[in-house]
Amino acid sequence: MTAHPPTRSQRWLEMRTDAVIIRVRAKPGTSRRSLLRVIGDAVAIGLNSPPEKGRANDELIEILARLASVPRSSVAILRGAGSRDKLIAIAANQPEAIFARLIDLVEAQSKQ
Repeated sequence: MTAHPPTRSQRWLEMRTDAVIIRVRAKPGTSRRSLLRVIGDAVAIGLNSPPEKGRANDELIEILARLASVPRSSVAILRGAGSRDKLIAIAANQPEAIFARLIDLVEAQSKQ
């Protein structure tokens, strides 16, 4: 993992004592299922599922849980369940590790 300065937040990501808060711009119906790039104060995440009957939200939770290496039950949509712009919490005992991993993943994606 890349060493990061001891910042506790980015425009799209915030670390709290027991969770990481991430601002997401969901891109449902894309062919690429992954972190895409930072757009303003959110990270764009491509989803294969359409925005119907909660499928895109379920896929988003699945992706973030996998990327953070936490159970799906640790990921919760705090705001924006019916919108493309969402505020999501990832509960964790060691939020520093998740914070650093998400930054690394977004930085790696932006270099591609």
